[in-house]
Amino acid sequence: MPANKTPNILSQQRDERRFSPSAERNRVHIYDVIKDLVPAEGLLFEVASGTGDHASWIGPQLAPLIWQTSEYSPEMFPSINSHISYTNSGNLRSPHHVDVTQKGWNLNEDKQQEFDNNIDLITCVNMVHISPWTATLGLMSGAADFLKKNGVLYLYGPFIQNQIETAFSNIQFDISLRQRNSAWGIRKLEDVQQIAKNNDLTLEKVIPMPANNLSLIFRKTSLSKTQTSSLA
Repeated sequence: MPANKTPNILSQQRDERRFSPSAERNRVHIYDVIKDLVPAEGLLFEVASGTGDHASWIGPQLAPLIWQTSEYSPEMFPSINSHISYTNSGNLRSPHHVDVTQKGWNLNEDKQQEFDNNIDLITCVNMVHISPWTATLGLMSGAADFLKKNGVLYLYGPFIQNQIETAFSNIQFDISLRQRNSAWGIRKLEDVQQIAKNNDLTLEKVIPMPANNLSLIFRKTSLSKTQTSSLA
């Protein structure tokens, strides 16, 4: 009887899942990197969950680690929640609405206190190049507050590197992004690294990924600003 309970519940739910072809292509490669960055138990916070593909496919493989989803666009919430329901994994959490350009990522005060210096890993996949530079600035500032000491910020996407030839496909992609929105574009790795450094986040590793993307691993090297001030 219990074995039939979940399918019956799901059959009554509206399937609102959206699927991202790029997420389906890169999820295995991303999992191979982040599985070694997190403890067996703890908290992962996904910035820009999008359709919910990564949460539903990678998240259950990291259980019992909690995977907290989040998204700026509320219209994506039904897809994320539907992915969580159909995955039926107890470690996935419904999305918070976040705006990384705002202080505390626009989370309410209780959530800010809950996450302060308490997150093991923050992931952000394919957001930096399709958002204004202020989003990267806010992402780094928030990560500095919310990560535990020695916690990790993981970025995935295309970046321009000094002294390394940029792939023609990335040059074309950058042009198309800027035509769509002048505030978007592929960022220089060195610029991202400097903003991270300003927030006590050290670039620990750069990993080449398929389709001319990179995985960037930043590690927090100090206590959060909030905790530091409380110890003064």
